[in-house]
Formats: sequence, C-alpha cells, structure tokens
Amino acid sequence: VEINQLNARTTYSVVVLTRDTKTNKFSGSETQLTTFPEPRPVLNKQLEDEILTTANTKRDVKVGWANPSEWPTDSPSIIRYECFSTWDNMQDNQTVTSNGVQLPGIGGFTTITARVTPIVYGQRMDSYIDEKVYVTEDSEAEDPDNLKTGNITATSVDISWDSWNFNSKNVTITVEIEETGTSLIIREEHDLSMVDIAKKHTVISNLSPHTEYYLFIAVFSSTTEYKNELSRRRITTASAKPSGEIRNLAATKEPHKILLSWDSLEDETFNGDKKQYRVCYSENNDKDIIQCDNNVELSKATCNVTESSKSTITIENLTPATVYAFCVAQSSSGGIGNASRISVTTLETSPSEPQNLRIIPNGTNIEVIWETPASTNGLITGYRVTVTGYRGPDQDTSVVTLLEVRNSFVFTEKIVGGEHLNITVEGKTGKNSWGESATAHFQTKEGTPDFAPQTLVPSNRSSSAIVITWADPNQPHNGRLIAFNIAYGIAGLENNKSVVSVHASQHSYTIENLMEDRLYIVTVQAATSAGLGPSSAELQVETLPNVPGHVLHLRSKPDGTSITLTWKIPGHFGGQKPNAKYIVTYKKNLDGNEETFVAEEKNSASLKCEDNNPTCRSVKINNLDAYTYYEFSVVVDMKGLRSPRRKDTKRTSVQGETTQGN
Repeated sequence: VEINQLNARTTYSVVVLTRDTKTNKFSGSETQLTTFPEPRPVLNKQLEDEILTTANTKRDVKVGWANPSEWPTDSPSIIRYECFSTWDNMQDNQTVTSNGVQLPGIGGFTTITARVTPIVYGQRMDSYIDEKVYVTEDSEAEDPDNLKTGNITATSVDISWDSWNFNSKNVTITVEIEETGTSLIIREEHDLSMVDIAKKHTVISNLSPHTEYYLFIAVFSSTTEYKNELSRRRITTASAKPSGEIRNLAATKEPHKILLSWDSLEDETFNGDKKQYRVCYSENNDKDIIQCDNNVELSKATCNVTESSKSTITIENLTPATVYAFCVAQSSSGGIGNASRISVTTLETSPSEPQNLRIIPNGTNIEVIWETPASTNGLITGYRVTVTGYRGPDQDTSVVTLLEVRNSFVFTEKIVGGEHLNITVEGKTGKNSWGESATAHFQTKEGTPDFAPQTLVPSNRSSSAIVITWADPNQPHNGRLIAFNIAYGIAGLENNKSVVSVHASQHSYTIENLMEDRLYIVTVQAATSAGLGPSSAELQVETLPNVPGHVLHLRSKPDGTSITLTWKIPGHFGGQKPNAKYIVTYKKNLDGNEETFVAEEKNSASLKCEDNNPTCRSVKINNLDAYTYYEFSVVVDMKGLRSPRRKDTKRTSVQGETTQGN
C-alpha cells in the first residue's frame, strides 16, 4: 500500500493489523519510518581510490567517495554509507559515516568492485557501483596464475590467466614474441591495458601464419624490469592460404610433354606445412576456365604436385598439336593460393598408323583404301603408299607419295598373279618424318605365266631317246609354278604329239621309245593353278640311227665290159630309208685298186630293177676291162653307220657275151 502526502523528514509510526475472522481479534506490529529529505541525495562522483602505504605493508587499499549532491544539513548524523567490496575470492562490507573505507591485505594488480549505498534516516538510497584495478607500488611483480594460450589462428593468439599480482601501480605490461630458431623479436611490445588485465584475457595479433614463436610476459615499473622465463610459452600459429604470387610462368613444349617453369617463392609465403606447388591442366582453349583449387571437376582438370624447392615440372603423355590450359598455385596445409595461368599448344609430330587399311582388287590393278589415323598428332599433309612384290617376291617396290590429303589410291602397275603383296601406308604432318605405317598383306589371284621356260636344249640323245633340259621362265610367274608340260612329236606330224607333265621342281626329262633317225619337235610350257603359260620355242632334235642291215641276194650280171649288180634291200636300214646310202666298191683281178661310187636310197627310182620289184635295187657298172675278173661289194651306210659288206665276183667279156658267176 502506498501512503502519500506525508511531510518530508518526518518520523511516522505505522501499524499494520491483521484480523482473525474466526475470533474476530486483531494482531499486528508497529514500525517507525522517516520520510526522505527533498531533494533525494545522489552520489555525484565516481569512487576515488588511493593506495595507503604504512611501514608494514604495501598492499592496503582505501576506497573513497564524495558526498551526495543534496545533503540533509539539519541532521547529518543520520546519514551513513554502506561500502560492499569484492576482490578475487574475498569480500568486505562496512557501514561508515566517513567518506571511505580501508581494505587491508590486497594483492598487486587486483580488481576491486565497490558498491557504495547512502543510508538516510535509516533508508537505503540508490547505490553507486564502480570497478577499479588497483596495483601496488614498488613491489616485485609475480607471474600470472595459470597463464594459458587459447584460440590460435593464422595471425593471432589468445592469452588468458586466472589472476595476476603486479604489486605496483605505475607499470607497463608487454608481450614479447621471438620467432623460434632466431633471436629476432618480430614484435617488440604489445602493451596490455588495465582493462585487458582486469578481464584476464588479451589477443596478440599481426603474427605470421604457420610460424613458431616464443611468447614472454614482461613487466616494467619505475624501479624494476621483470621477465620470468617460466612464463615463456611456445606457440605455432595456424596455417593460412598461401600468399605468394606465381610470376614468370613459362612453357617449353614438345609433342608429348610440356616443361613448365616459374619464379620460386619464399617458404614463408606458403603459410603452412606440406609446401608444394599445385599444377592442374586440361584440354581447353580458354585458360581462364582452368582451376587449381579443389573444384577442378568444373574444368575437368588433371592435377600434379611438386615440392616447394622446385620451380619446374614436366607434364607428360600429352596429345600432340593440342591446346592445354595450365594453372600453377602454391599449396600447403592452409589451402591453395592464387593461381597463375597459361595456355600452351603441344608441337606436331608424326601421326599414328592409318586405320582400317584394306585392298580391293580391280582387274589387273588394286585399290588401296584407308582411314585417317586415330592420332593425327597435327594436320595431315600427305600420305605415302608403298607396294612391294607386285612383280614377284621382292622384285619391285613402288613408292607413291600423295601430297594431297585423301584416303584411297589406285595402283595401276600390272600386278603379278599369285603373289603376296606387302602394302604400307604412312601419314605425314608438316615437316615431321613419316609416321607409323599400316601394313596389309594381299595375295593376288593366280594367272598363267607371262613367259615360256628358257634355255630348252638337248643334253643327250640316242636312237630311241632324247634328254632335254630347261630353265624357269622369267618373272612374273603370276602364281606358284606347279608343273612343266613337255610336248613332242615327229616333225611333220604335229597332230600326233605326245604330252607328259613333270613337277615344277624338275628341269630335265628323258623322252623315250622314240624312233631312230627321226627329227622330233619338242616344246615346254610352265603351269600354275590357273593354267599353262606360253610354249617355249620349238626344239628340233634327231634321234640317232642304228647300224643298218646288210643287203640281201647280191648278184652280178656281166654284159660285155659292163656288169649289172642287183640286190635286195636290207631287213632294216637303222634309220629312215631315204637317208640310206649304198657304197659300191669294185676292183679287178681281186687285188687291184678299189673303185667306189655311192648310190643313194632317196634316188631309188634310178636303182629299180627290171621287174620293178620295190625291194630290188640295181646299178650298172660300165667301161670295165674285157675278160677281166672283178670283185664287187655293197655296204649299206646310214649316216656313217655301215652294215656288213656283201661281195660278188664276175668276169667281163666282150660285146654280146655273157658270163655266169657267183
């Protein structure tokens, strides 16, 4: 309940009664209350602090304050102050009439929170709260209790502690940091404000990423410098994204590989461990698309790494005459740095072999067809077609260079039948050498030989046989020779020839069962599976004659000084009858000189006998001596072979006289 319209600075007696509804009795208590003066007293000044120094201690602290702006002058004795102070785990609560309280035994560098509440006429006024950090003077500083390092980033570290007694007021607190392994103080001081100290926390900034430091807390006062090695902390800042910039990125190119080089960067710029250069590449005309970060899938890139100590890398197994986009960036445990990019086109080289090489026969020609190589390795400028064996095994090689880009060629040279052709096709780019060759093997359809066997000669002969020899025909054979056909017959009887066949490996043959003293015509032909080639030139060869038989029934008939000789032809001539000769010899008185003349069978008409018997031959020898005995003999001659001699003897007479004789 609020009671209004009372007098200021007046004491009232207030009674509150409670009625019991069962007994209807009242009970209660009385309270003395004094109204406030007007206006309400308010503290108008912050708390003042003062260090009290006595002979025994340097840690006594006095907390003081000013009076309220409105002071009840009529009765100041009724105004008191309540000061409630707290520090560390301690507290102090004093009610005084003066303008301050003394707090003994406070440690150095201690935060004290004081709350001062005026009490007027027994009533508590609005409190004033202030917080101060008190530092004792001229006393050796102490280590912070439980000094800790908190969150460590790439460029900063949090430092905290539980409490810290500096025992001095006029001090400078500095954090000194030394890089590990050197004596270089890269940050000489980092002054802590009293607020930092009161909060028991501060942040050291502007450090280098991924660097090891020693951290010291140093205290400087008017009389001392304190730097305890026990307060040293060893810290390593976190890794960060590399900060270097790739410069002078260049490329040395070959058909299948590219050497990239760049200016090396200082280790410090990697800002982390696992220091590497990351190189990514892909087939791409736009170098701005290539990525070196972890989103390489966007550019379908392939990535390699190299040690930070190296500033070159060779990318191999590339496709010739292809544009590649490259990016190079620093990489470390802190991430991937900014990339430098370049586009490079690999050099042309010789193409791979043409594809799908095939041969199509076209009469006596062939058409060679192929497709573009799978790897052109540049711009194809021409093809080279090589055909080997088209006139026999390794006999001819034809090379045709096509300086226009096409995929077929008709080989118009006459092709040998039955031969295994080797056909190669090679492509060419620019000024490079010919590329890999595609090879096709093709066997042409066999044909008959183009030429006849050579050097047909008789090597031996008899009266009933002839041995002939020959050589293979000139190329092309148009196939594999499988046989030789030998045709022979008596001259003039061309329609009555005999033919024998021998294997192609045989180059001689004996023709048997021939007639003696006959002129035979012999020819030879070479044969493939397709048939016979042309015949050789005719070989004319005679069989030898045999020794002829002697004449039969030799008779002589004198007629004066002439004698007529008659005989029957022999049973065999040993050769052809027209070739036979009769050698007639005679001598007188049996021991005189022989006279000889020859009668030839081919003139048998002049040798016929009077009875025209076809087997009878007759010659007349004239101008002989009269009444003289003559011995006559007849020998059959067949080309130098002579029969046994047959003799007869007669005496001549005179005209009209005949003489009988044996």
